[in-house]
Amino acid sequence: MLVRALVGAAVLFALAAADTSKRCPGSPNQCSLHGSCMINRHGDYVCNCQWGWTGFDCGQKMCPHGFDPLASGEQESKKLRLTILRTPPSSAPLTGTLLLQFHGHVVEMELPHLTNELCTQIFRRFRNLGELSCTRVGETSATPTAAVHEFDITLHSFPVYPIMNNLFYHAGNPPSSDFSCDASNIPGVSCRFTSDESSSSSSTVKAYVPCSNHGVCNVHSGLCACEAGFHGVHCGSNEDAADIVHGLAPGPFFSGNLLKLSAARRPSTSFNLMHVDVGGHPVFTMDGEGHTRLHDGGSLAAPRVLTSVLDVAHGHVSIVDADVKIIDGRVALAHTTGALAAPLLQLDVTSPTCSSDLLRLSLGGSTVFQVDATGDTSLDSLDVRNHVHVGGSLVVAKPSRFQGTTTFQDRVEALHHVHVGAGLDVHGPMVLQSGAGAASVGQHDAAAFVTLQVRGGDVGQHVVAAYADETPLVEIARSGATTIHQGGVDVRGGGVHVHAGGVAIDSGGLHIRAGGLQIDAGAVELHDTLVLTEGLDVRSTETNQATLRAHATHGHFTGSVLALEASPAAQDTPFDFLVATQGNDTVARVGRDGYLWTRGSVTSAGDVTAQGALVADRRALWRPRTLKMQPTLTIPCTHSYVHITDDGISTPTTSQVIDVVGAATGQLLVVQNDDGDALQSLKIPPHASALFVFDGQRWQTLTATEFDTTSLRHVHELTAAANLNIGEFQLTAQSIQVGGQPAGRVALYGKGGVLAHDPSFTFDATTSTLHVREMQVDQLTGKIDMTNSELRGVDIIGGFIRGINMSALLLEVTGEMYVESNAYVGGGLVVDGQVMGSGSYVDSSDARFKTNISTIPHAVDTLQQLRGVEFDFDVAAFPTKHFSTRRQLGFIAQEVEAVLPHVVTTDVDGFKYIAYAHVVPVVVEALKTQADDIAALQATVATLNHKMERLEALLMDVLSTAKTTD
Repeated sequence: MLVRALVGAAVLFALAAADTSKRCPGSPNQCSLHGSCMINRHGDYVCNCQWGWTGFDCGQKMCPHGFDPLASGEQESKKLRLTILRTPPSSAPLTGTLLLQFHGHVVEMELPHLTNELCTQIFRRFRNLGELSCTRVGETSATPTAAVHEFDITLHSFPVYPIMNNLFYHAGNPPSSDFSCDASNIPGVSCRFTSDESSSSSSTVKAYVPCSNHGVCNVHSGLCACEAGFHGVHCGSNEDAADIVHGLAPGPFFSGNLLKLSAARRPSTSFNLMHVDVGGHPVFTMDGEGHTRLHDGGSLAAPRVLTSVLDVAHGHVSIVDADVKIIDGRVALAHTTGALAAPLLQLDVTSPTCSSDLLRLSLGGSTVFQVDATGDTSLDSLDVRNHVHVGGSLVVAKPSRFQGTTTFQDRVEALHHVHVGAGLDVHGPMVLQSGAGAASVGQHDAAAFVTLQVRGGDVGQHVVAAYADETPLVEIARSGATTIHQGGVDVRGGGVHVHAGGVAIDSGGLHIRAGGLQIDAGAVELHDTLVLTEGLDVRSTETNQATLRAHATHGHFTGSVLALEASPAAQDTPFDFLVATQGNDTVARVGRDGYLWTRGSVTSAGDVTAQGALVADRRALWRPRTLKMQPTLTIPCTHSYVHITDDGISTPTTSQVIDVVGAATGQLLVVQNDDGDALQSLKIPPHASALFVFDGQRWQTLTATEFDTTSLRHVHELTAAANLNIGEFQLTAQSIQVGGQPAGRVALYGKGGVLAHDPSFTFDATTSTLHVREMQVDQLTGKIDMTNSELRGVDIIGGFIRGINMSALLLEVTGEMYVESNAYVGGGLVVDGQVMGSGSYVDSSDARFKTNISTIPHAVDTLQQLRGVEFDFDVAAFPTKHFSTRRQLGFIAQEVEAVLPHVVTTDVDGFKYIAYAHVVPVVVEALKTQADDIAALQATVATLNHKMERLEALLMDVLSTAKTTD
């Protein structure tokens, strides 16, 4: 109680006299107002600069950094290796969080389910690193020194605006000692950073240098002045690798021409639309009639070429690894220069293993003529109008097939297989005889079906065998065993009934298209995985048996009895892993992210551990343990709430203790005393409660109500064995001294009202300067001098902005904006309303700024193609543009772009804008052209007038002479 009163009456600024002779470098301000003043281990006052500033006095602003574009292609990225060890080895899942540090930046790495993607995401949290990648190089091992996790981290880039200062700096190859890994909060786990064994020497690592080693850094402004041929904020872009002419149509609905070449004259071969040469030698030309020529053996490679006429003279056409397809056309072969020296059509297949057809003719999708790679010829039909007579014998070297009815008048002998494609009509008995025995085919005496009888031969010999092109299809042995090599069994009706022996499927599985699978008796035993593509519906008619039960019978089983997996592609779609329903009501659900919901209670005989917070929408209850008051009382730690009831007697002296056997670190215990006597050992008054926490060794009091003391008088020294609390009362003192606190720190109320301080919150009495890392205020009154200071991420609503150098600033003005001096806008400036001013609007037009200067040609023709229009803005369709509702005059951007693309700009959404002022030079050149034409016409008129005057004079002379003659 006394301490709380002391805190309430303490002065917020507890300052100590500072040594004015010691200060950090910097003029006129310490560390140039871009850093913090610190004392190193040698007692020297040094500056710790802000990120992006360097120098002993933090007076130098670091310029943008980058890789040298000329050398980066021959160098490699920096590589590190992170190794996580566990001793002794264990198969239990690795849990916990590591702390990774690099140059003053710290991120947390969660160990469970650590993958390449998760490792990459964690390292990307470092603000002072750029693009990087993680690759796993090790797995869990049983050896004590083996790594549990091992990753190679490749640092592909670093920030353009460096997150470095005078204390933390590197040139693209930071040593592994600059990285640290802290695993002190995970027992038995250690980690370290090392240089990757596959990395080369430091001279081959990309250098991360100011202005990419191709510019001069201005340490006052932090800007780069790039060398000729290099550009970008960090001079890292090389113009030699850029496109000279680059046409971009960013509009999503672009439908125009990226490149259009026009000639006013009629088509002619006397001029070229395009002429491309390299080193003075032409490689590609297109004349005024569109004829295209590739010079000096050039080639054309394109996925598709569309032309109406293709002429090849005195050469050849070679098609390699491609097909020729003629649709609605024909192939005409003609030879008009005498005898043929070679075949008019020659098909040559050089591959000895070719199995495709050399020639195939089809009509209506059906093959009518076919020649395969072996020379065999197949005809759809052969129509012989007259007899075919073979005087000698007809020998067929290979198996022949007769598709239609074939009649043989005499004996037919076949040395090999005979295949009848359209049926075999046998009017009498037929005997098939071979060296292995004889077989007869005929009608059975007792039934009207055909029988096949085999006499003699081995038991395992085939009785019936079917082949297709030397490939066995079906075989029936003398024992009755039937073997189907290909094709399977297709039963269209009647089903298949196996009386004995069962069905064994060695491969291929069982596919039931319809009807399902019903097992009337016996179990279904699977020795491998069961895959169901359309779900599994298990129904049971039993009253007290489990509908679905999974057993793991292996004595050393270490897997999952039931595993539920979802496709990685479904991570953005809502689904549940498990849903339990009763009727139409959901009883329990396990969502895709592991979210567990249950309508009933959750009861656990053991501990319930949560990595996150335990949130109760209504209330969280602790079931109490009730004990009756006793002179000597031991309070168990098995419950979180212990209720001490009144024993009905008064006991002046009592003793209590809280049991520590079985207590867990961080466990909370609420003790409620409803007895008339105090729990003296625990300092709990009658009819009061207290909250305890177990710190691993003993129980500590968090809150307690003690006996009240209303006054302390003539006390020279007060010593307390525990915290003192005076409740809502005040403590008044002339001065208060808190021992053991550093000077210059600002006192503040911390957790629980305890007076504390922070190294980042100090007050320098000599300079009247308050140092704070971050400050949030509702209102500032008075003048604020921010000389040599920066404002970043500031929202200014109302008021004025004077004398402030702003960069990377988003300025939103709802009213009027007045700029007293010059204003520079590095990007675009969009104004919804009118732009007015008393001065002139000027463009950069100095001759020294320009190159490749030429006079605008055909200005009059260009202006004649423009169309001036009168229009209204579509205010309803584009409300955010704040268009004017007044009638407007102007051009259509799409029409102007076709004539003057230089004056049209397209934004990222595809909308187009016109720089009307840039049309003036075209108007000037057009007026000059018209002025020249007018001057020429005036000269012509003057000449004609002079001639007319002479003609009139001559005519007068002629008339006068005629009158005189008359």
